[in-house]
Amino acid sequence: MRSSGGCHSRAAIDSTVGSRAISGSGICCVGGRETQRVGIVPNVEIKPTSKLVQTGDPMHCLTAKVCAGPPAVLLGLPYPAPMQLLYLVFGTNIQNHFQANFSILTFLRQAQEALVISILTDAPEFYRHLGAAVTVQVIDKATLREWEGEFSFFWRVKIKALEQAARQHPTLPLLYLDSDTFLYGALPALRQQLESGHALMHEQEGLLSALLSKTERRMWQQVQGKVFGGVAITPQHAMWNAGAVGVPAHRNHEAIALALRICDDLCRQQVTPRLIEQFALSVALAETQGLQPASPYIGHYWSTKELWNEPISRFLLTSHLQNRTLAQELTALEAFDFQTLPIKQRVRNTQSRLENLTRRLWPPRDVEFLSL
Repeated sequence: MRSSGGCHSRAAIDSTVGSRAISGSGICCVGGRETQRVGIVPNVEIKPTSKLVQTGDPMHCLTAKVCAGPPAVLLGLPYPAPMQLLYLVFGTNIQNHFQANFSILTFLRQAQEALVISILTDAPEFYRHLGAAVTVQVIDKATLREWEGEFSFFWRVKIKALEQAARQHPTLPLLYLDSDTFLYGALPALRQQLESGHALMHEQEGLLSALLSKTERRMWQQVQGKVFGGVAITPQHAMWNAGAVGVPAHRNHEAIALALRICDDLCRQQVTPRLIEQFALSVALAETQGLQPASPYIGHYWSTKELWNEPISRFLLTSHLQNRTLAQELTALEAFDFQTLPIKQRVRNTQSRLENLTRRLWPPRDVEFLSL
């Protein structure tokens, strides 16, 4: 959800994803046998303990060095198929980059999952410390303008980024994430949702026909009964929050292409622009794959960013001052308390207006600056 928007260029996008290509890069065993969806052949004998026999937990074995690998490999099972994460982070607001780094760390701490993490950004230097854990792709202004399309709708770039990511890794489930997100649920369960063919968006905000804000009521009046991208909009079409967008590999190109057509038709017919790409994704994924909420796995603090920015900044600055390695950052993240900060709150417009009025009527006095 956003506070403003339009079918015009925007200075920055508050979104994200990154990449480490593992099985997709042709990793093979010593004998040349492929490992993709097969696993490796260990050359170290693994002797089970009684706990391994009782619990099935591969971490209970006698050879600690071998136990450092993913459980599927240890047991000779197929290595878990990777999934792709996608982040878009642009602009000069350093907090957006702090949020994206933090979000990526919350995924990396569940390191037994194979991940391809792709970050599209105009500030690659903010992600160098993540090293080989991510792939950073620099996107220039010309590409962004092209992705905005004929109607210069900036948020169309989110759908275009999904399109590019699906083309780069067409067989992988894809999860786009806004920067103001974090993983708190089990990553294997989230991946299983996508592998079973269910598309994900963060959470359903309600049927567009029943939503009550001025923007949503106006949007419903403009789209009801009309056809966009070949889809007739009915009272049963819902608006989903696009802070997380999961696209299964099955029919991924079809779903993303439909979202682009709906988005362009909404712009062409001059529908109120604030939530266009969000509604386009909601309709397209519901029509092609069916939608499930990502909220059981992903926290999205879009309405409480100011509360989250301070502890996230403190965590990352501490990492910088202590010169932590990535492994040390992941260890330190275990102590971060995710339950003390609200992920959602509603502030009345009247309160915001009064705060702005107070600042205008009683500005700071006796302000001094250094003069050289």
